Amino acid sequence: EIENLENLIKNITDKEKEFWKNKIRKKLNISGNKTIYCYSGSYKAWQGLPEIINFFKEKYNQDKNIFLLILSSDKKIIQKMLFESTLPDNSYLVLNIRPENLYKYLSACNVGLLFREEDIINWVSRPTKMLEYQAAGLEIMHNNTIDLLANQNKTSIVHRIQ
Repeated sequence: EIENLENLIKNITDKEKEFWKNKIRKKLNISGNKTIYCYSGSYKAWQGLPEIINFFKEKYNQDKNIFLLILSSDKKIIQKMLFESTLPDNSYLVLNIRPENLYKYLSACNVGLLFREEDIINWVSRPTKMLEYQAAGLEIMHNNTIDLLANQNKTSIVHRIQ
């Protein structure tokens, strides 16, 4: 699976990314000038979803021209969390999409979110989501808990969780 993702990283052209960015944003009715933050994955404890939602809420309170797109099969529980966060309904969207369409939706985004708990398992991991975000050319916002991201200079921004 990882080898296939590495091939995908090499094979998605800038032209394809731009095509899907425009098409998906139009389909979802998200303005082209909005910065879209994305989380792709499940609702599991180690995925740090509460931290991701809190992070986005802080960002949104500073800048209303951002949007959170969550791609997950755990749609109901995540929608409940977002509702309870008091974020406005028009600041986020949760979709359950087919795996073969993932790169299309990621291409519409600007920033991929990857927050994990600080432990040795996460530090040495090579998350599939990291490769998917990179395949779509996203900046990756993370909390410095994954060695591959922490020691990578390009497309990686550290957010320290307080």
